[in-house]
Amino acid sequence: MPVDDTKRDQLIHQLIEQIDTHPDQVGGYVDLITMLTSVGSLDQASELYLRAQERFNDASLTYAGGLLDYAREQYQQGITTIMPLLDDADYRADAAYMLGLMYQKLSQPQQALAFALIASDADADAEDAALLVANLLLTQGYFEQVTDRLEPLLKHDSAAVNFTYGLAMNAQEKDGRPYLEKAEQLDPETYAQQTAQLRDISRFLNVRGRDDGNA
Repeated sequence: MPVDDTKRDQLIHQLIEQIDTHPDQVGGYVDLITMLTSVGSLDQASELYLRAQERFNDASLTYAGGLLDYAREQYQQGITTIMPLLDDADYRADAAYMLGLMYQKLSQPQQALAFALIASDADADAEDAALLVANLLLTQGYFEQVTDRLEPLLKHDSAAVNFTYGLAMNAQEKDGRPYLEKAEQLDPETYAQQTAQLRDISRFLNVRGRDDGNA
């Protein structure tokens, strides 16, 4: 449930008080940077991040900085920020996921897929990482790999998983309708937004079919 403006302002005020009371604890800075980033106060988050960097060398702060880079659409900077966290066991999966997202934004799907796979393989039950892998595979035409990757997650009754799985089934000329219908039942609004992908896949299959016919 979204946080209303009053509740958000109270949380921000509490975090500011936490920093004032415990200025030598990085957690307050990380929480406030993350909160400011999430509500779109990116200039304030950046200012606080720069202040915190002068005081702390901490993986949680680095990760918060990477999220801030992503929110500011500074994807190359974000990659530089996040990359060292691949060597931190506590952050490896999350860092790999964010790297996958940023390479995807930079239209570098092979690099994006490589990092998305690291994230997904680190936690086979992580829906966000599995969906990132699946969407990257979809755009490259690896439809069977999509269904293999997502099938274990169908038990979660996730609209996004059912939608993407159904899409990949249709692309293999199998019946994906039950999964697409379930996705619509679970989340009608998101389903309506995602149906554009159906047209994209159809165009891809048409182009691939012409290419195969001319081979």
